Amino acid sequence: MFKRLAGKWAIPGWIVLAFALAIELLDSWHRIEFVRAKVIQMNPSLHPVFEWIISGQGRLCIMLVGFVLLLLAAWRKEQNEAPKATPPIAPPASVPTALAPTMLPEINLADPSYDQFWQKSKNKEPIGKRVIKGRAEAGDPIVSVADRLFEPRQTTPEGQPPFFKRKIRIVLRNETGKEIQVDTPDWATDAGDLAIQPHGHGLGAASKIRLENKQSGGWKEDKWLEEADQLIVPPAHHFEAWIGLSHQYSDKTLRRHLREGRIGILLFSVLVEGQKRELRIRVT
Repeated sequence: MFKRLAGKWAIPGWIVLAFALAIELLDSWHRIEFVRAKVIQMNPSLHPVFEWIISGQGRLCIMLVGFVLLLLAAWRKEQNEAPKATPPIAPPASVPTALAPTMLPEINLADPSYDQFWQKSKNKEPIGKRVIKGRAEAGDPIVSVADRLFEPRQTTPEGQPPFFKRKIRIVLRNETGKEIQVDTPDWATDAGDLAIQPHGHGLGAASKIRLENKQSGGWKEDKWLEEADQLIVPPAHHFEAWIGLSHQYSDKTLRRHLREGRIGILLFSVLVEGQKRELRIRVT
């Protein structure tokens, strides 16, 4: 029975119970409201579903479903647990019995050539493996993407402030273990990424950056210092950059780009221990 609880048929039950445990942990850490706000912001239609999931009735139902799935996996009768041994096939009458074992070459699984083949097979990366979100495209990581969100579209007429009706805000983390100096980023795109809104002061994206206010709760509590064109970011601290996107994008279009992971590339100029580094960070 315990062996079956660790088998493949028990995986759905463990996943459901892990989901229920995650809800309880978020609630105990007082982070459930933060997650709810993010989910509703991404897809408002999920609001009633999310409310039911975090309710007492929803949590109880999820836990019951997980235990039922584990119970079914434990009671499931495995097929062919003890297959009947097949009798050995006798060699043809015309072949001498003494020569029969030598007709097929013996495979030695301990041979180093088979071991090398097996290691190469294990080390092959799966096709289409996704690059870790927010890491630099080459070299050691300097900053990583912690979060990104689209601001609601401003409804003021064109030409009236705020000038940028569409913005994406990207939260990044200093991964160097050292203090770094960061300038406002630019924006680059591959085919199918989101385009910027020209700001009327030359080429490049309109952007600003700001450092989290750790004393007030930091970025997870949406607490920030004043916006600037240049920041000194301490180790393991977060900072935020916004980019002015084209006004033409609808909410539906932005959600589709999020699903497909086609947003764009942040171009940063960063000073690390006196050395200037140019970073390209894919935002997905």
